[in-house]
Amino acid sequence: MELCAEAARAGIKLSRLLDESGHPEAATDALATALKRDPLISEQYHQQLMIRLALRADRYAAIEHYRRYVRYLRAEVGDTPMHETTALAQHIKDGLPLGSLAALGSFGLSGHLTTSLM
Repeated sequence: MELCAEAARAGIKLSRLLDESGHPEAATDALATALKRDPLISEQYHQQLMIRLALRADRYAAIEHYRRYVRYLRAEVGDTPMHETTALAQHIKDGLPLGSLAALGSFGLSGHLTTSLM
């Protein structure tokens, strides 16, 4: 389990580096892979992935990721996602523009990515 967590942290670091160097697609893929390795690493990374998938114009994938995460939390931890994660999923599901999220910065997206939303 510790090896999975370490691999996930490395994948998240890679995702940040790819995003900072202007490769948002590869950053999204690296983040998705990291979360598969350790789904409990941090909920904020699930939020980031949902936003990234929605930015790819793939709302379905974003909502499907959220649903899988909810199922995982219920089955493995006996918990539910944070209110912010559920609100983000609803925002994406409703087709609202991501630029209208007041707290977009709190989802940990780089300036490069958030400026493309406005």
